[in-house]
Amino acid sequence: MSEPLSGKITLRIPAAFRSQLGGAGQILVDATNVAQALAALAESAPELGQRILGDDGSLLPTVTLYLGTDDIRYGQGLLTPLRAGAVVDIVCLASDGASSRERRIARLRTVLAEYSPIEARRRQTAGAVLIDVREMDEVARGSPTGAIRLNRGFLELRIEAIVADYEQPIMTLCSNGIASLFAADSLQRMGYRQVASVAGGFAGWKAEGLPYEFPRLMNGEERRGSKRQQQDLERYGEHLAIPEIGAAGQEKLLASKVLLIGLGGLGCPAALYLAAAGVGTLGIVDEGRVARRNLQREILHTDRRTGQMKVDSARASLSALNPGIQINSYAEPLSAANVAALVADYDLVIDCSSAFAASHLLNESCIRHGIPNVHGAVDKFAGQLTVFWPKYAGRPGPCYRCLYPDTPPSGPETGVMGFVPGLIGLLEAVEAIKLLLGLGDPLVGRLLRYDALDGRFVERAVYRDPACRCCGTAAATSSKGTLSASATPTDG
Repeated sequence: MSEPLSGKITLRIPAAFRSQLGGAGQILVDATNVAQALAALAESAPELGQRILGDDGSLLPTVTLYLGTDDIRYGQGLLTPLRAGAVVDIVCLASDGASSRERRIARLRTVLAEYSPIEARRRQTAGAVLIDVREMDEVARGSPTGAIRLNRGFLELRIEAIVADYEQPIMTLCSNGIASLFAADSLQRMGYRQVASVAGGFAGWKAEGLPYEFPRLMNGEERRGSKRQQQDLERYGEHLAIPEIGAAGQEKLLASKVLLIGLGGLGCPAALYLAAAGVGTLGIVDEGRVARRNLQREILHTDRRTGQMKVDSARASLSALNPGIQINSYAEPLSAANVAALVADYDLVIDCSSAFAASHLLNESCIRHGIPNVHGAVDKFAGQLTVFWPKYAGRPGPCYRCLYPDTPPSGPETGVMGFVPGLIGLLEAVEAIKLLLGLGDPLVGRLLRYDALDGRFVERAVYRDPACRCCGTAAATSSKGTLSASATPTDG
């Protein structure tokens, strides 16, 4: 076996730990084996290193490292040699081992000051900065008056923009005085010289009768009312804690309108996750009724609702999940007579219909209104999804007719395993949220296929047809196709 070559090694970082690297998903280090690579990582990001390595330099029991597809624990472990260009994936739980955590807490208490809530309030009044590092849903239930609310997940990313003076006295506060110790330690490592933690956290603050308030963390509270604002903060706290979403992103979702066609196996999971995410207006279209034979995949409906209109059943389930959103229901088949009026009121469309005619109608109307069309389809053990959006500014893509120029004749039903449309419908909701928030790389011009029996996802390119009568060159100067026919928007 040849000797390993010294050079750059890529360490891939778990999403839960990326805030320690400014949001980066990977880091390049110089190393010839795994131990050297981790040592270089710990030197660059000490706090991240503590979440991966024990005090003796060994891996914590919650951490696994993969070189390619190989778990290094079953080879040479930390002495596994690395060649230049190697990629090591770090896979770990979000928490440290209990024993390691207790040791760290004990160590931090020997090097950091802790103030009682009363002393912290006195110092705050005298000019010290008090930073509440709790999650947004916790802050929604009250926060010390005058505190800066800076979630622990992106404390290091934003603190310098808020406190530029490294000599400024800073106190960190959490729920019970533990997480604030880690936050204070991190600030001290950044160079802040007068950092302390508030013992007992916000629980101790309230117990002492010190002043606190219910902060305004989201825009539009006057519109929704203080009670609704409090509910929003609790419901969407996990979103608010994500820097890429935050309050502005959640407000964008609450102001968004999504039209979903079909409330079967694809539409049910898509609708559930859109409602849970807080998409403010959800339009649901389906003329069908709940049938017992479909309940193995139509998870919005229940056995007791057999015979009900699907839109009524869906409205009941979605409203129970999130009463703060508006649900517009349309118990009618999609047709040339109504598709334009339906699509015009929404920001994007999710096509969960198994009818080719319905999909062609949606395609043409979405092109006319310039909005994205998230499309999914399933068959037996397989499924696929893509985003049709010829007017996408980042990378104009094809339309539905580019992929399916003609409507094929109807064939016999082949059946479908319930979990397949469940997965594809969920991924349709993911693409919709990405599009609404302007995050990531949408599946425009990309067809993602899933084979459950093989357990594989495969991506294929979908190309725009210059001669397409809906989105091609000729269509730009014509009527962009003719809306015709009607179709029942039911899905698999």
